[in-house]
Amino acid sequence: MDQFLDTNIFVAIFLPILIGLVMYVMGLSLTVADFKRLLDSPKAVGIGILAQIIGAPLIAFGLAHIFNLDPILSVGLVLLASVPGGPMSNFLTFLADADVALAVSLTAINSVITIFTIPLIVNLAANYFTGTTYVLHLPFWETIVQIALVTLLPIILGLITHTYFSNFSNKVLKVAKIVTPIVLIAVVFTAMIIEREFFVAFAKQAALIASALAVCMFAFGYFIGAPFRLGKKQRATLGIEVGMQNASLAISIAVSPYLLNAPQVAIVPSAYGFVMSVIVVGYIYLVTRDSSVQDKRRNNIFLVGFVIAIVTMLILIFVL
Repeated sequence: MDQFLDTNIFVAIFLPILIGLVMYVMGLSLTVADFKRLLDSPKAVGIGILAQIIGAPLIAFGLAHIFNLDPILSVGLVLLASVPGGPMSNFLTFLADADVALAVSLTAINSVITIFTIPLIVNLAANYFTGTTYVLHLPFWETIVQIALVTLLPIILGLITHTYFSNFSNKVLKVAKIVTPIVLIAVVFTAMIIEREFFVAFAKQAALIASALAVCMFAFGYFIGAPFRLGKKQRATLGIEVGMQNASLAISIAVSPYLLNAPQVAIVPSAYGFVMSVIVVGYIYLVTRDSSVQDKRRNNIFLVGFVIAIVTMLILIFVL
């Protein structure tokens, strides 16, 4: 566990820088009008908030019962479902050619709301499954600052660049449509390599439930928008925002001596961080497979990356 956390420290330093750069590129594709549309039609925002705050934890409770999961793993599953995706979900929304303004809005709102809901949901799960409770308080201002620095500030800078230097932003976006999928695939394989020993150690007891949670929440987020007649891009965004959970944050909460101080709770989030990397590539390919001809190259990158990632994961589990 200690070795795993040490590698995660490196990832925690590298990924925010990468995400900040991607957020800037995303900002190049946005205008103020994109956010104004959300104010004029807030339905998608409301559905996304409720799906993340209420729907995702309920799915986790249901899966824990269906799989008759060990109580401590059940707590880890619910903890994972209660943690929002964070800036990485914005990155994935951009790659999926979905509603980036909606994703940014949901990330900002859910990240603040879940500061208060995570302790409530985790204690409910702990009391329900194990008969224990935790003193759990998440840092409010630290979360606000992180959102501002890693997500909102780069996006605002990109939006300003797009407004005043549109030719430059258009050129960057043309390159980004090819480069960013490659970056995502690289991040996926880096995560798989770094986490392989820890994941394989718990593969039998955690991989299946983590995969089930990821598939169910991506599907739930995507299809929940259909009854409300949301557009395809908004539904694709909700799938990512609900399905993409911040496994690193869940692990940190589980193992921190100042929060849960229960390393076993981190088993399911750790497995999820591994399998979700594979599933999300497949999800993006599915929601973009009908895109325009000029984006077919990008979609083929996702398809190839998904197939290779699946094969790599199977080798790590059953061969090595």
